[in-house]
Amino acid sequence: MYSPILILTVNYNQKQVTLELLKSLQRCLENFDTLIIDNGSKSEEKLNSKDYPTYKNIYVLNLDKNYGFTGGFNRGIEYFLNHKQYKYILIINNDTEVDKNFIKPLLNTAEKYKNKDFIIAPRILFYNYKGKKDIIWFGGGYYNKLTGATKHKNLYKTSYLEYTNISNDYLTGCTLFIPRHTLRKLGGFNNSFFAYSEDVDLSLRLKKIHGELIYEPKSVIWHKVSITAKKYSPLSFYLQIRNSFWTTRLNLERRYLLSQILYFLIIRQFIWIGIAIIKGKNLKLIPSIYSGLYDGITKKI
Repeated sequence: MYSPILILTVNYNQKQVTLELLKSLQRCLENFDTLIIDNGSKSEEKLNSKDYPTYKNIYVLNLDKNYGFTGGFNRGIEYFLNHKQYKYILIINNDTEVDKNFIKPLLNTAEKYKNKDFIIAPRILFYNYKGKKDIIWFGGGYYNKLTGATKHKNLYKTSYLEYTNISNDYLTGCTLFIPRHTLRKLGGFNNSFFAYSEDVDLSLRLKKIHGELIYEPKSVIWHKVSITAKKYSPLSFYLQIRNSFWTTRLNLERRYLLSQILYFLIIRQFIWIGIAIIKGKNLKLIPSIYSGLYDGITKKI
């Protein structure tokens, strides 16, 4: 049967988590194919058909090493663009589960905006927030050009806008629904990023071509945030800070870069130091803050 949708996820040493996503997807009534990119997982964490013998239309592409969030998903995006039977791609984190009816609202909204470039994000709830499953993790996104900071709308709330909203500065890479004609123009994520801020960069690039960043609350998924909570490693600190400045350099005027550097030096560096000491409990994290700053400002992208 013809499938207009390719669902794309990446697995990296989280076989059971990925299988839980696949199980929730199998409850959906719509027709779609699922492509799993394995980012060089160790052998016991790779997926094969024996793990899901009754599931339909699932394909696995095994990579030789971990290419990061951007590299893994870009391999799947390349597959999507080379297979013209697909009209839409749904990029989704493997640490999520979906409502069985989550696809139809995305398709309905896509039809309304079919003559424009767009990306749609669903309402993303915490999978388990203090025993509750109706607490919002993402309900649209703000991006502050002066500081480089992002913020989720309606975070920790149960109430939300019930109508489709296009007043967004960015959409989280946790789940993105993108039509072929838009993805051909954007070309996927920036491979140089590896991880972090790639969704902000993609959102700003869409804005440049006058596309719409759409939040569709009628589509619902759950994010297992605790599973992929920020790991307080020197690499994660470095990438988050470096990529924030790279996003600005690639997409905004120079005055915003200067503003963000000033904000970092006056305020943000101390927030990062506080996270390193209080949450990370590791003074070795502090040098990565400043190497991220230096490379973010000076390194060729």
